[in-house]
Amino acid sequence: MEKLKQIWAPDIQEVNEISMLREIEVERCDSLVNLFPTNSMRKMNHLERLIVKECGSLEMIFNIDLDYVRHEVEQVSNNSSLRSIGVFKSSNLREVWRTIGDENNSSSSGSLLISGFEALERIYVESCTGFRSLFTPSNTNVKLDMRALTTIIIRNFLDREQALLQRKRKGGDNFSSDASPSNVMQKQHDDNLSSIVFPGNLLHSFHYLQRLDMMGYDGVEVVFEIESPSNGELVTTTNNQLLLPNLQDLSVCHMERMTHVWKCNNWNKFLTLQKQSSFHNLTTISVAECPRIKYLFSPLMAKFLTNLKKVYITSCDGMEEIVSKRDDKDEDEEVTTPTYNYNLFPYLHSLGFYSLRNLKRIGGSCDDEKGTTNVIHDQLQFPKVGLVSWSLCQYSREIRITLCDTLSSVIPSYATREMNNLKCWK
Repeated sequence: MEKLKQIWAPDIQEVNEISMLREIEVERCDSLVNLFPTNSMRKMNHLERLIVKECGSLEMIFNIDLDYVRHEVEQVSNNSSLRSIGVFKSSNLREVWRTIGDENNSSSSGSLLISGFEALERIYVESCTGFRSLFTPSNTNVKLDMRALTTIIIRNFLDREQALLQRKRKGGDNFSSDASPSNVMQKQHDDNLSSIVFPGNLLHSFHYLQRLDMMGYDGVEVVFEIESPSNGELVTTTNNQLLLPNLQDLSVCHMERMTHVWKCNNWNKFLTLQKQSSFHNLTTISVAECPRIKYLFSPLMAKFLTNLKKVYITSCDGMEEIVSKRDDKDEDEEVTTPTYNYNLFPYLHSLGFYSLRNLKRIGGSCDDEKGTTNVIHDQLQFPKVGLVSWSLCQYSREIRITLCDTLSSVIPSYATREMNNLKCWK
């Protein structure tokens, strides 16, 4: 249906006409610009599954009017049933959720929780080359209620040439005019979209997230921000909830602009504020083809990643070290690592480092006195060894290292006798 511009009337009066819908699938509607009327999810209480395929003009799935939400929040009861959202090959899609309005209430009316998605379990975005953000709130006080969400998968399999051809086919000659009003407005909107997947003020909205899988997610520079950009307050100072305590699997691939998985301007302060461990259920980390990232995490993250089992890093040309003592705010300022009297990474059994051209060491700054380049000395206390890089390998059953030419050594010579669990070394 190439000429279809909207499915519903702008204001649906007969709620019963749509309230019983359980599944919506929209495919090849290239002129469709508005999938739902504003805030219509409040009226679709039985909708369980939403699928959108090859809708080349669609820029967002849900366009939410915050003025309406504030007005109706106490008048409309909602029992959401939506469990799955899938969007495929829609090249102009920018966001899943976009908000408008509420300009006069951003600071005076307190936080606003958007309902209608309480049952949502899975979000899948595939081959949407223009995709930039899951949720773009018009102010930092706006949050989504996604208490059931466990899986987010964002994958872009199209290369640049395919994306250009697809957009030209669907946009016509106007696509090539960078100065056209529509392109100028689109660029301004894109500039306002965050380069952070999970900004600090939104992290608590994804409390039950278990799996995060991202491939070719263009424009992303940071995955997890541990500091709220609006007021400089660490997110844990205003909310005692842990950060993503249920996340188990993290996969990041082909993210050309990404510089950090975790970014925090003051790791020492964050550690002090944390009474319990955020990210403590994370078991698997996989990072591949991310050329700008220099290190994976701070040694202070070791306190949180107590259940980590597998770490795989592949073809990240900028990667210099796995664990770094550099503070994110000032790369020349080292993190002060406090003392812990327990083993770090006790379940980390599998390590794989592949084609890391600039990997110089597993952790931290080198020990100049011994001339080694593989370990860092800090205040972390282990039963027999005080080295972060050694702790990564200490309990490993499998270690695979390929084409890491600048890595001089991995395990201190005095520690080789302690590798009782090692079964595979390549």
